[in-house]
Amino acid sequence: ISYKDIAPWYDYVESYIGDVFWILGDSDENIDSISEIDLIDTHWVTPLCCDTDAIEIDWESYRQDLKNYIATIHNFGKKFSCHTFPGFQEEKLLRSDPPRTLIRDAGYTLKHQLEIAREENVDYIIISSFNDWCENTNIEAGWDFEDYDGDPYQYLKIVADFTGTEFIAPPLPPKVYVDELL
Repeated sequence: ISYKDIAPWYDYVESYIGDVFWILGDSDENIDSISEIDLIDTHWVTPLCCDTDAIEIDWESYRQDLKNYIATIHNFGKKFSCHTFPGFQEEKLLRSDPPRTLIRDAGYTLKHQLEIAREENVDYIIISSFNDWCENTNIEAGWDFEDYDGDPYQYLKIVADFTGTEFIAPPLPPKVYVDELL
């Protein structure tokens, strides 16, 4: 269903339950014509995704594209949410050819996306994963993931630091009792 086709339902739903904060996902439709939408939510990772041979991210292009996108969304009077990822790898999922990859870079990719989102005044920041090990977007505590540096809490500490929260590590079971793939 297109967003224009669903537009008549906005008033209907709100007549029964009251005001709703409507969120529109990734769309190429004319968002300026959909007055009911409050926030545009996008998986803003496209400029970061590379082919499997890529080793660097063009952070300045990412920042500029993000700025342009935020300005466009704000000009329509909407809020903008930005998805961030610690890394990404579609190789195991066989979704695209070639599989898209976002290098983890020992936590730098997540740190830098969060910093840029804050600097560019993104309205909402979404970390698009917790334990998605198949796509390699996990931030959950674990052993032996890509760019593992010996700290099973590495990515949780990055998030805590970004939010200004003290990180208190919960105890982990002995490694011999945990799935060897984690």
